[in-house]
Amino acid sequence: MNTRRQKIRRLCECSMMIALATVLSMIKIYEAPLGGSVTLFSMVPILICGYVYGAKTGFATAFVYSVIQLLFGIGTVAYVPDPLGIVLCILLDYTFAFTVLGIAGLFRKLHLTASEEKNRYINLTLGSLSALILRFALHILSGAVVWYAITKEGAWNEAVFKYSKWVYSVVYNSAFMVPEIILTVAAVPVAVYLVKLVWGGRTASATEKSDTSLDRLTLVKLILGGIALVGGILLLALLSEIVALVGGILLLLGGVILLVSGLFSGKKEKTEEKE
Repeated sequence: MNTRRQKIRRLCECSMMIALATVLSMIKIYEAPLGGSVTLFSMVPILICGYVYGAKTGFATAFVYSVIQLLFGIGTVAYVPDPLGIVLCILLDYTFAFTVLGIAGLFRKLHLTASEEKNRYINLTLGSLSALILRFALHILSGAVVWYAITKEGAWNEAVFKYSKWVYSVVYNSAFMVPEIILTVAAVPVAVYLVKLVWGGRTASATEKSDTSLDRLTLVKLILGGIALVGGILLLALLSEIVALVGGILLLLGGVILLVSGLFSGKKEKTEEKE
């Protein structure tokens, strides 16, 4: 019964966080002309879910939030003229871009200092930075692969004629993502206070023992795997030479191996702890 009540409580709390994040996403401090905006801490509730309940719940919550954001942004997707572009836009600008917020749950049990209080601040800061930098990278990829040609053809932005697709995408997406990252990280002390106030400082170790945990080696594997995946995608997208293609494929394979190795090593250590 207690387990069932805990699951219901978790579901209710995560639903409330999704609702809060959705409301905050409507409060826009700055809105870029062709999509993207700086919001009033809208990422924070989703990051808190991952931090408190762990990666599984965090990714699930973030995925639901990504679907809601897609529904709100469906008018923007309508500008994409071809089916492949629509699929890439949905995946890169919405599904993946917001689902990665759940990555904050992977950092909740790092012990980089002797102080538990400091660890909370450090872990949530690292989780927030990692999630938002990944989101930033996905928007840059979408801007270069999907939106650059559309923007240039429609002559919607003069800057698109001055830069290459990658430089343009970095500049355009920086206009809203850099302030969004700064605001979110600045809100970490408030987020930690809310975790202590509402959940009594608990993280997934107390609320969801079956979730995934990480040690430093596993964390390094996951970070390197993610970097390798992004590097492989960029190589394949940027260059057409055979060397670049081979390098991109090798990086992708290496990234997948590191990610799988990191996830399985985390699970193995957890099984050993139980025994």
